[in-house]
Amino acid sequence: MMQEENIFAGIRLADDCFCDQPNIQQFVQTWQKTSSEGFDYGCLKGLQKYIQNNKINCLSALNMFPRLPFYRFDEETLKMTYAILDDVVDKKTNLKHKVLDLVELLYQSPNNSHFSTTRVESMLFRMARKYPETIERIEKFTSKKIAQLEPHSDILPDLEYVFMGREKPCTDKFEQPETDGHGLKFAGGLWTSPKTANGHSEWYNWAKYEEFYENIDEQNIYYIEPTKDSRCLVVESLQDLEPYILNATIDVNTLKKDYDCIYVEDPRDDKFNNDELNLYLEGWDVSTLVMLKADKFKAFTAEEWERHKQVSQKIKHNDNTNSSSSAKNNKNISDYTSYIKGLISLQELRKRRLSRIT
Repeated sequence: MMQEENIFAGIRLADDCFCDQPNIQQFVQTWQKTSSEGFDYGCLKGLQKYIQNNKINCLSALNMFPRLPFYRFDEETLKMTYAILDDVVDKKTNLKHKVLDLVELLYQSPNNSHFSTTRVESMLFRMARKYPETIERIEKFTSKKIAQLEPHSDILPDLEYVFMGREKPCTDKFEQPETDGHGLKFAGGLWTSPKTANGHSEWYNWAKYEEFYENIDEQNIYYIEPTKDSRCLVVESLQDLEPYILNATIDVNTLKKDYDCIYVEDPRDDKFNNDELNLYLEGWDVSTLVMLKADKFKAFTAEEWERHKQVSQKIKHNDNTNSSSSAKNNKNISDYTSYIKGLISLQELRKRRLSRIT
């Protein structure tokens, strides 16, 4: 991870130069003299904040870049640069060609990794789809067809997803997801977990077992179904999140441009921990589907859900009538799947995991 003191110094420089009367010349000159790993990232992070709250004119921001030390930008700083350019073209569509000038230059940087390249290619795909006149140019400097730049969309596991709360989720009460700067868990969105064989959800079972939520039984159960056209990111390892990780936090603003929901199965698995990079899915306590957009899901009460299943026949029922024979026929299924199907308890799942670790 980049040195935090350098990052904060870069952010402070942006605050000093942009908080009241913007002083772009002072910002650029000081940055040029102080450029270093972490500081570059912090300057860009601060610049992004003032672009987003309209304190800095998008054209003025773009005009800074030729004078910045971008030839030294590392992977994380390149990802932040692409995020800023993404914000600019969203705000000012007439600047798309000027944005492409910078992207074409940055795309050639030897410091681009697979993850930073994935990040910018998603942005280019959206630009090409929205502005067909840019297709020829994008295909030329990326040496890829536009279809090759599209972010992949995964098939969501065929489970029933449960949200627990006092009120039925709806568009008006949907909380927009936001990066809160604290690790890989973000604020907002609609957080759900799969229904388990005991009729509750993974979240309910975990909260009861850990005595985490004192009043959980006072909450109602609602079933959540993503719309047919929802784009889903199924996270099977931290590498799937890497294009959207900036300085050990998830850049949710960028993530939701590419996807409508994100699913992580069994985040307690060691494969989601990276000690070297100090990255962990802390706070993701159970298998989780998070809806990132208010218009990409439907919510049902328990009664509505039963009727919906009968009519649509979209959800396959788990047949638990012969648990013993199911266990014999599923010797090779994972411990997690056994838990979801009701073949083992949460306590047994924990016990098996602990035995593997020790």
